[in-house]
Formats: sequence, structure tokens, C-alpha cells
Amino acid sequence: MFDNQGRSYFINHLSKTTQWEDPRRMDNHLFDIPLPNGFEMCYTREGRVYFLDHNTKTTTFQDPRIGSISVRFFFNFVFEIFHLILIEYNSNKYG
Repeated sequence: MFDNQGRSYFINHLSKTTQWEDPRRMDNHLFDIPLPNGFEMCYTREGRVYFLDHNTKTTTFQDPRIGSISVRFFFNFVFEIFHLILIEYNSNKYG
């Protein structure tokens, strides 16, 4: 769908709501992570997300948070493995 300014939007018929973001591209965890300093999320006339880097005065369709997600998930994974090893160690030591 398009609004009167030609911007595309998406309708959820189940919740009877609309949104600018394409739900097929949304990663809920991604929106929990703030943009790096100096970045702004913008939309093209067609509704596609792009990022404006005020630091370098450039734009990109690549989300600058993607790299930080990989690092965050890696450390969460390592922490979970360490936690499981610690539980196993303690159960063998004391049980």
C-alpha cells in the first residue's frame, strides 16, 4: 500500500495496524540495539530503510548494527556454554 505521499506501508490484517517497516525484513532483536553515534535511520520514498551517517556524511542500505549483533551473540553463546560447563562441573563435584 502507498500513502498520499507515495510512501509504502504495510497492513497487518490480524491486529488491524499499519507500519512503515517491511515485516518480512524485521528482526526484532535488531531493533533492541541502538544505532551507533551519528547514525540515523531513514526511509526512501518506496519505504526502504537506509542509514545516514552524519559523521562521514554518507548513506548506506547496510545496517551498521549488524556487526555488533554478531559479536553480542558470540559472547552470549560463549557465556551459555561456560554456564553449562560450570553447572556440570558443580553437579559432578557436589553430587
